[in-house]
Amino acid sequence: MTRTIYFALLAILLLPATRASAQDEVPRITRTYAITGAKVIPAPGEQIDNGTVVLRDGKIVAVGANVSVPADAVVIDGDSMYVYAGFIDGLSHVGIPEPKRENPPSADDPGAPGYERAGIQPHQSAASLVDPESNTISGHREAGFAVVNVAPYGRMLPGRTSVTSLGVDGPTFLRRDGAMFAQFTGAQGVYPRTPVAVMAHFRQLFRESARQQSWEEAYATNPAGKEHPPGDEVMQAFYPVHDGQQPVLFNASTVLEAQRAARLQADLGFDLILGGVTQAAEMVPFLAEAGYPVILSVALPKEDKADKSAKKDADSTAVDMPSTTAYNAGFITRGERDLDEERKNLEARRAETRQRYIEAGAALEKAGVAFGFATIDVKSGDVHKNIRKMVDAGLSPDAALAALTVNNARMLGIDKSTGSVRQGMLANLVVTTGALFEEDSKIKYVFVNGAPTKIETAQKKSGGRNGGGDGADPDVSAFVGSWRFLVDTPDGEVTGRFELMLEDGRLIGTVSAPGYGTSDIDDALVDGNDLSLSFTNAQVGKIDVSVVRSGTRWSGSMNVPGSGDLPLTARQSDGPGNTRNHQ
Repeated sequence: MTRTIYFALLAILLLPATRASAQDEVPRITRTYAITGAKVIPAPGEQIDNGTVVLRDGKIVAVGANVSVPADAVVIDGDSMYVYAGFIDGLSHVGIPEPKRENPPSADDPGAPGYERAGIQPHQSAASLVDPESNTISGHREAGFAVVNVAPYGRMLPGRTSVTSLGVDGPTFLRRDGAMFAQFTGAQGVYPRTPVAVMAHFRQLFRESARQQSWEEAYATNPAGKEHPPGDEVMQAFYPVHDGQQPVLFNASTVLEAQRAARLQADLGFDLILGGVTQAAEMVPFLAEAGYPVILSVALPKEDKADKSAKKDADSTAVDMPSTTAYNAGFITRGERDLDEERKNLEARRAETRQRYIEAGAALEKAGVAFGFATIDVKSGDVHKNIRKMVDAGLSPDAALAALTVNNARMLGIDKSTGSVRQGMLANLVVTTGALFEEDSKIKYVFVNGAPTKIETAQKKSGGRNGGGDGADPDVSAFVGSWRFLVDTPDGEVTGRFELMLEDGRLIGTVSAPGYGTSDIDDALVDGNDLSLSFTNAQVGKIDVSVVRSGTRWSGSMNVPGSGDLPLTARQSDGPGNTRNHQ
């Protein structure tokens, strides 16, 4: 290829495309890329200034300050940018459709229902449930995640997790069977209904499966004159656990759940991972002594409206600050005159509880407990915001990065192939505009298996709730059009349409659904890919909608009076362009 042809192709490759979504696949003429002049972070605590990373055919082939750039490489100028290993999510439901909420079938014998009715499906693999078209996959990749340990939905034993690569060409599996996923969520209306019953049943299944495994091994060695083992797939799902080839990952968010999982491990002797932990601050001594791998949830309790208001007006002398500034566990209400103080005391308790969640990572780091991060209870768009709060509360940036990369890689058994920026590793990278946990730092590129996705960063404007000013924010324009939606309600699915347009730089429109008529949108707020809006339906009342956009799809919830938050999805049925400008 002559230099003229090469540079012509390169110019075509780097031409800006029309923005249709928050992330655009970089066209692939070659599978060789070079990120030059960047600050490269091979692993927490390491940094290469003015570094170059070369990727070829899905692998990292060179990393360093004096690396030659191949002639066939697409070059990305990394000046002022940072390069990190692609993030790894320790526990999530990303890519798996959430099951519909419906009443379970009755059981002839509630004390001895079938496996599926009891929520016992350890033989089920998450890999078989992942929907390649799920918009949660692209949304998670946009947040920097290259690999996710995906778990099935369910109750006591929903199945096996799958360590999943979130490639732009569809998910692939680094480990189809990562761990046996277990929870203390009992069955509905049948045994085992309570956490104590779940513990008892887990012991029973564990011991029965050990006996069946011995039976099968004895039969395989000498089958003459012996009855053939029954071949129970639930029992067989425990065999890798007995052999030490597969851990049990307990979703143990609370102190009590973590203690119960530890009791089962002590009694039965399996390899244990504690996942989705939220109350870590209350169990630091226990976790430090026990030595179990810990995957900390980045979900944080919602901030109270009173807390937000107090923060907003903290510097104003006009604020009527609560007389109860710290939670008093011994507070007693003696009459109506104390009700206001009781309310303030409860607000203080909520604020203290939320602060303990935020400080959990710092407490674990101080105690020397290595941990990973999980997003099982949080939206992709809130991950970085919540981790930054943990860093502001004392968690070191190196420990936070380790929780997103090397720690999870080690716990999931994939540290030989991903989790750091080194030669020979999978080309999973995150390129940011600044140091990862700085307030203004944004993700610019995400590479998964060497394939890049460019993340377009919206520039917010002042002057209006939707950007205002001289024109609409690009992300506001991306919401313009007709969107068909589906809401999963207790009474079945409800479908309808959002018709959104711009008027003087603001998002306006209507909501319609068969049987419910058409309502005007009262208020709409766009923040990046997040949209919040409200409208009032004559039959139902005020309804709030909160969604995240990924390309031509939405996912989120609709808060309906009397029903709470209901899952909502939407797909665009026409493109942007419905704009009205009034002077």
